[in-house]
Amino acid sequence: MELDGVLIGLLLILCMFSIYTDLKDGMIYNRHLLWIGLAAVVLHWGSFGIYDGNWWKENALLVVAGIGVSLFLYYRKIWAGGDCKLYLMLVLGMPWNIARKSVYGISLIFYIPILAFLFGYLYLLWE
Repeated sequence: MELDGVLIGLLLILCMFSIYTDLKDGMIYNRHLLWIGLAAVVLHWGSFGIYDGNWWKENALLVVAGIGVSLFLYYRKIWAGGDCKLYLMLVLGMPWNIARKSVYGISLIFYIPILAFLFGYLYLLWE
């Protein structure tokens, strides 16, 4: 759907700003998360009437699980607060067509931290 394209575009812009500022300053700024991420979250959760069925129940369950993973990684000091907030915005704003897809029975929502750690370790090996 067209709204999914807008959501994906907003989330990609949010990720690009976050990557740039994280590499440049070592920070993920709240102003990017609030302005861009909040727009994606509002658009996503405002689209309840677009899809048929009870998709929002499964989506809410995935969001709660994603929040749990994010907070677990933050409180165990595995990743920083900016990473936690960025992942929360990605989970809350991810279109349902993407969130419902899975690889080996694991939702794509949970592959985000896996890929983040893989790329983080590649970055450390490169240095």
